Formats: sequence, C-alpha cells, structure tokens
Amino acid sequence: MSQMGVASNPSTVSTKPRALTTVPYRARVRRAGFVTRALALLIDIMIVTFGSIVLAALVSLILNFFGIDAQDLQVQDARFGVIAVLQIIIVIVSSLAVFLFIPGYFIVFWVLDGATPGKQILGLQVIRTNHQRVGWIRAIVRYIGYFISAICLFIGFLWVFVGRSRQCWQDKLADTIVVYTWDIPSDDEVPRG
Repeated sequence: MSQMGVASNPSTVSTKPRALTTVPYRARVRRAGFVTRALALLIDIMIVTFGSIVLAALVSLILNFFGIDAQDLQVQDARFGVIAVLQIIIVIVSSLAVFLFIPGYFIVFWVLDGATPGKQILGLQVIRTNHQRVGWIRAIVRYIGYFISAICLFIGFLWVFVGRSRQCWQDKLADTIVVYTWDIPSDDEVPRG
C-alpha cells in the first residue's frame, strides 16, 4: 500500500485512509460534495497561479540571460539569421512550457496520485466509477470537461447537486467520481446517544 491510499496493484484504488486508524476498513466510498470539491479547486487555483508566476519569472530570467527580450521580439524585425531563428524558437518553447504547466498540473496529479494537492489536503481522490485509477485519456477528457462546465455559466460544476451520483459534467464525461479517502464506519461502529 502506498502512502496516498492507492493499492500496489495500479489498476485498483483503495479508499483506505492515509493514516492508520482503529476503524475497520469498509469497501464502500463516500462521494464528495460541492463545498469540499470547490475548496479543493480553489486551493489548486492558488497553487497553479503561484506556480505559473514562478515559472514565467524563470522563463523571463532564462530569456534575459540569452539577451532575448520577449516583449520586444517581433517576427518582422528578425533578419532571419541564425540568432533570430534561435530567439524565436526559444520564445516559442518557453511559451509552451508556461502554457502546458496548468493542464499538466491537473492531469499528471490525477493520473499519478489520484488527487491534486488541493484534493489531497481535503482528503479527496479522483477515481473511475468502477473504482479503478484514472488513466491519461480520461484525465485529459476530465480536464477538457472543466472548460465545458465553466463555459456553460458554471452549470456543469453545479451539476453535483443533481442526482445521487454527485458528478459534475467533467466527471460524467470522463466516467469519474470524487470520493473521500477516509473510511466510512458501519452502522454498528457509529456511537448511539
């Protein structure tokens, strides 16, 4: 068992809590609600924003080290010499690095760990509806689903209130659910007052 609650078999996901507890393991999962998911997304947005600023600053420093001012670089000014072509290539590669950081953050964490840092902090995990890990294609589809959910006046995010499945549009598109990583005690284990 790894630290993040994922079984050693990569095709299945365990919903056991990350810390040892005295509560016996239950095979059922509790799906996360709107508030917890929204808070996790807010934490992730703050992390991504800070990370993007740091990455953009590093790219700017690297460009300045090579004597390239990305703001003043225009294709019309280039004399198509070797230096001008290299400058354009460096600017394009740097821009791609910054542009790919945001989707990479979400997709890589969903695939490798089942949860972004925001979801980890709040004890959430993204799994498939059959309780297996999320693969690369489903993670990409889920990320695209974020945009579809947002473009439609954020109705896709509010869809978590519709039905018992607690799935947003991105979850329905990618066949995923967001669950809590802690155990659910059985009715016998719940203290009665």
